[in-house]
Amino acid sequence: MDSASSPAPRRPRILFVTPAFVYGGLERVILDLIAVLDRERFSPMICSLYPPAPGMVPRLEAAGVPFFALDKGDGVNLRLPFQLARLFRRERVDLVNAHDIGATFYAGPAARLAGIRRVVHTDHSQVLGLTRRLSVFAAVLRYGTARATTVSEHLRRFLIETLHYPAGRVQVIPNGMDLSAYEKPTRPARPEFEFTADDRVIGAIGRLTQQKGMIHLVRALPALRETHPCARLLIVGDGSQRAELEAEAARLGVGGRVTFAGTRDDIPDLLRLMDVFTLPSLWEGQPLVLIEAMAAGVPIVATDVGGDAEVLGGGKYGALIPAADPAALAAALRRVLDDPAASRRIAEEARAHVFAERTHTAMARKYEALFDALLNAEH
Repeated sequence: MDSASSPAPRRPRILFVTPAFVYGGLERVILDLIAVLDRERFSPMICSLYPPAPGMVPRLEAAGVPFFALDKGDGVNLRLPFQLARLFRRERVDLVNAHDIGATFYAGPAARLAGIRRVVHTDHSQVLGLTRRLSVFAAVLRYGTARATTVSEHLRRFLIETLHYPAGRVQVIPNGMDLSAYEKPTRPARPEFEFTADDRVIGAIGRLTQQKGMIHLVRALPALRETHPCARLLIVGDGSQRAELEAEAARLGVGGRVTFAGTRDDIPDLLRLMDVFTLPSLWEGQPLVLIEAMAAGVPIVATDVGGDAEVLGGGKYGALIPAADPAALAAALRRVLDDPAASRRIAEEARAHVFAERTHTAMARKYEALFDALLNAEH
């Protein structure tokens, strides 16, 4: 047969499995990865164990890949591995990349049922440390996956030291992002939130839950305002702790200096409004919002938890402080505001670093190499 009429070789089908599909860092990593994954070599698909959040549907449609949604329900669903196995067989999946243990717990056994040995677990956060099912999860990871990736070195150590995952089968692939929205760091006007030219805006972005530590940011504001009376907080996001945060701000007498912006999709513009970005989390995996703040050229103060130090170069690209310490947070914010020239220089170095090292294209090339290695290995 003439080579011109030969059919194109079948591209390996890669199924990315997520616990859910809501607006979060994990989902954003997958969408950014798929956006630049080499489609001449791989055919990507996405599966969520729950129906997607309504706001994510347009993003999934824009991704242009098959999407499958199950409905796991509450608690442990013993039928779910069998449902997933049928999906894997029907779609002729070649490799499964399950993100976080909530997905791997079901996708690992399902792949075994479907005869798939190429399963990659990707760990985004150390939620496992908070559960009683640690030994069960550890067994699923060790025996249900061929390889594991983590988004940070601290998570790699956690898998090896706590879950006893074989060190030779786990590697770090740092998060990367589509940073095109940050290529022109223009500072927008401030009319929407009634910020004046004299205001010093301390910004935070994240879910309003205990993990993100926003209560400590609110408690840091009175001390900061003793030396910087123009300091204001802009808190972007929503969640179960919002009413508590609003009440605490009122109790401390700073309610009028804290703006709750709710959930927004104009994060680049909001970051450019800020004089300082802060991430006061109690625990983290490797938060994308730090990468965004660096790309926006905003000085950063973050707690030294999870992968924050790795993103910030051990403190080279932003200040690191202890978690749950409002006094330390106020002091670090004060230092940034007291020396704007030094803060801008550090922020410019941080911006150059993420554009060189933290793009979604750089991340995708590492995943592609891993997928190739597994697909080409003998099984």
